Amino acid sequence: MAAVGPDAAPPSVATQLAVLRRLLLDTDPRGETGVWFVRAAEGAAPLVVHAGAADALASLVVLKADVEERRGTRMRVVVAGGAGAHLVARELGATGVGVVLLPVRTAPGTWDARRI
Repeated sequence: MAAVGPDAAPPSVATQLAVLRRLLLDTDPRGETGVWFVRAAEGAAPLVVHAGAADALASLVVLKADVEERRGTRMRVVVAGGAGAHLVARELGATGVGVVLLPVRTAPGTWDARRI
């Protein structure tokens, strides 16, 4: 059984992307949150994703392309964090994913953010 509470490990990147994919592809949203994910999938509102590792950013590019193809829309995606964005800059630029580097000029605080 998974631990619950403040000491619990966060869900894996793969799990987070799977949940995000489900929310963006849901055609029958429930509640206000669901409506905002539909708006993001349609490009009516930007989707801001906090991510840093290059592999997570590359997976986000694939997710964006998949959602756009399935829904026939053009999403507006912005990455907040982006420590590994320089490693996938070409892919991010080609798909129109914006990056806001956060925090500015600091030493990496986690192993995933070490490539600066």
